[in-house]
Formats: sequence, structure tokens, C-alpha cells
Amino acid sequence: MESASDIMPSVIKLQHLTDLSKSDLAIMAAATVEYAVEGGHDTLALLGLATKLELYAAEVKKQAKTAALNELATYGKGGVAKAGVKLQLAEVGVSYDYTHDPVWQSRNADVTAAKSLLKDWEELLKKIPHGGMVISDPDTGEEYTAHPLLRTAEESIKASIL
Repeated sequence: MESASDIMPSVIKLQHLTDLSKSDLAIMAAATVEYAVEGGHDTLALLGLATKLELYAAEVKKQAKTAALNELATYGKGGVAKAGVKLQLAEVGVSYDYTHDPVWQSRNADVTAAKSLLKDWEELLKKIPHGGMVISDPDTGEEYTAHPLLRTAEESIKASIL
């Protein structure tokens, strides 16, 4: 395993990215993919590399967050531009505690119960056989023929770093 000091020369090579704009990066990505596809290169290896770069970026953000928040606070509300990126302090994940309010508690209980009923009904609908089946509306008692659900899905690529 390399130490941080051994890796530093590789990080420095990434410095040239600081001069690229958002559109430059998009163009560079498109050109990279086009080069791989048109040249018959391994696009799956390219996706693997992109997955590793995403992890690297996420880890840098996570591990630098505390120090960066402290440094950014010194710039005030307007923030600062570094490496072609505007950085500002921002409130995120604001939440409120409604649980002390009795009306909210009552309405939340109603919503929770309704969601549970809906989930149960969805599970029943998923099990309808190919030919359909007659079921009754639990609210009205009216019977109707329910047909199998239309299922749609989109293909994607799942990437896991080994």
C-alpha cells in the first residue's frame, strides 16, 4: 500500500484539470468515450476507471470536509473561487421536529396507516396471474377484473470496485 507522500506526484498530475471549465470537462469526457468506442478500445475498462475516479473524488470531499469548512469560513458569506470552482458555505439538510405537535401526530398516523394499506394493495396487485383475476375494492365492495401490472425497467451498469 502506498503512503500519501508516494501518491502525491499522481495528485499533482491532476492539477491541469483546474483550468478546465464544466463544458471543457464534458467535451473531454465525450472525446475520451468517442476515442475508446471508435478505436475499438476497452470501454468497460474506461467505465471502471471512471468508477474509481468517482470514489477518489468522494473520498477527497469526505476527508477534506472539516478542514475545508474551517478554511472556507474565513472567506465569509461570498466564499471564494479555487481551481475554477466557486466554493461557499451553505446550509444543507435543514430539518424540523414536528413530533411535539398533536395535529401533526394525528395526521402523520393517518399517512402512515394509508401508506401501509397502499403497500399491502401493491403487493396484492403484483401477484395477479397472467389471465387476471376478480377482486373487490376494499372501500366499496365493488368487484372488478384486475389485470397483471405492466412492468418496465431500464438497463444500467452496476460497478463495484474490487
